[in-house]
Amino acid sequence: MPFTLNRYGYCYNNGVLSVDLNGMWPNPIKWVKDKTKKAAKAVGSAVNKAGKAWGKFYAKYRDAVNIVGGVAVIAAGVALAPVVGVSAGVVAISGTTAAVIGGLSNMTTGGRFSDGFLGGAVNGTIAAFIGGAGGQFVGGFVGTEITEHVSGGRTEREMFMDSLCAGGAQAGLEKFVNPVFDRAKECGIGKTAECICEAYKDIYSYTCGTMSSILSNYFFDEKSKEKVGTVECN
Repeated sequence: MPFTLNRYGYCYNNGVLSVDLNGMWPNPIKWVKDKTKKAAKAVGSAVNKAGKAWGKFYAKYRDAVNIVGGVAVIAAGVALAPVVGVSAGVVAISGTTAAVIGGLSNMTTGGRFSDGFLGGAVNGTIAAFIGGAGGQFVGGFVGTEITEHVSGGRTEREMFMDSLCAGGAQAGLEKFVNPVFDRAKECGIGKTAECICEAYKDIYSYTCGTMSSILSNYFFDEKSKEKVGTVECN
């Protein structure tokens, strides 16, 4: 039967899925809009379910996930180092050193070792890749943000200030303190200076950064300020 004689041929023979407002022509724009909305809703629902499933999994295996994640970050940095012209050994030592220091430092504030380990791994790996004071600042800032995000319990403002203090401390050491020790080594002023310059440069840089973050926890803790500023009347 010719299309023009088929009374059920409107909506392109798809009267169930298409929309026919006037009995003659379908509305493809509305059909696409409806289908897009349904697809977006389905995707959103799937993402929400996946997020809840991940949240339950992470809550149960948090320490293992953080440790494995930190090791993976360092390993990825070591693998990528030759491609960008960075020493793989430097990346490995820097990432591992910062991870251990970050974990131990986080424990001093009652946090988990694994939270600090993950943030420290990111810190040391970034610092090794970028290098210099800029690398130390970015590494310290990002690493501390990650540590505090996975730890939870602090506001965005507090986390920002802690990260700023950590990055600033590490950058300051790299920019102003390390050159002094390097100069002392060149001048042959004592074996201690040389050891500090070469063997312990990363250790005291990352330690100073994490300690600065801990101090920031005290000075920029809004809950503590509320407690201090509150007077109870009996």
